[in-house]
Amino acid sequence: MFSKIKKNIINTKLETSRLILRPITIKDLRKIFEMRNKNFVFNMMRTEEALNYKSHIKWFKDKKNRVDYAIINKKNKKIIGIINTIFYLKNNILYAELGKYIGYKSFHGKGLGSEATKEWVNFIFISTNINYFFAQTLKDNFSNIKLNKKLGFNILKNKKQNLEKLEWKTMKLTREKWKIKNLEILRNIYYSDLKKILSWRNSLKVREISLDAAYITYAKHLKWYKKIQSNKSYFSFLISLKNTIFGIVNLKKISPKKVKWSIYKKPGSQRGIGSYLAHKVLNKVFYDLQMEGVFASIYSTNDASIKFHESLGFKFNKKINNSISEFLLKKSSWMKNKDFINKKINTKYKIR
Repeated sequence: MFSKIKKNIINTKLETSRLILRPITIKDLRKIFEMRNKNFVFNMMRTEEALNYKSHIKWFKDKKNRVDYAIINKKNKKIIGIINTIFYLKNNILYAELGKYIGYKSFHGKGLGSEATKEWVNFIFISTNINYFFAQTLKDNFSNIKLNKKLGFNILKNKKQNLEKLEWKTMKLTREKWKIKNLEILRNIYYSDLKKILSWRNSLKVREISLDAAYITYAKHLKWYKKIQSNKSYFSFLISLKNTIFGIVNLKKISPKKVKWSIYKKPGSQRGIGSYLAHKVLNKVFYDLQMEGVFASIYSTNDASIKFHESLGFKFNKKINNSISEFLLKKSSWMKNKDFINKKINTKYKIR
């Protein structure tokens, strides 16, 4: 059971605005060992024994119900911390323990732990069926307690009032509370999303408007996913509203400040979902990714898609061939249109 859960997780690399989260490898062990044995990190652990490198390697090889990811700073490409989850099954209830640390004091107080943990908690809840998360933290680790509370964790009362228990706080976040706090999520595509996305992509409605209308096999789909996970020129985002995913946007960097996009929504979605998805992603493209222009290639006969793109501020750029036209949205145009589009989403389509 745990092997299936881990497969749904370890095939995905996560990315936030400042961080990359990826599975640790044996090549990372020396760096992790050095961080793990720093006094301020060691003092946060429940173990009382210092870790030796031999036991560290054994721990890496014996992880059956546990997943550990490296937290990597995008600026210097170095590992600055670890985030992990241990899975448990008791009385047919699947639950998980959350652990994390930033291993360098120079990176403390910058919100990096919060950024990594929010992405990780969303990822684990979406990729697995855990009922709840729990976390254990020293009672005077105020920054960690504050971070967990911000994500929705509650402090539980200690049942056993012994000295060890009094030193530690146990915190809990249920799936239901997580859902309430995360009604809207714009995120990366996860491995666990692939079959659902493929069913959308292969639907007749989507294929009819795609430049590549061929039926896609799962093997080809998986190859595409591995490419976007490893190639820095590709980005893909999903939008989730009230815990249901509604659409996907794929981006390909064609120059340092310009991307080409394709966008499609879940077949049968309510009217306005496309505008809602586009608004969220375009804000990310122009603000977080710092792009200056977005290109779209559209069949010249696809009036609905052309009208949709023009409503976002796209302008005709050129003819690619007799069948396909290219449209361009400049950042300056988006800045003028974004508030009007957002108002239309809230009033005309009433999507929230």
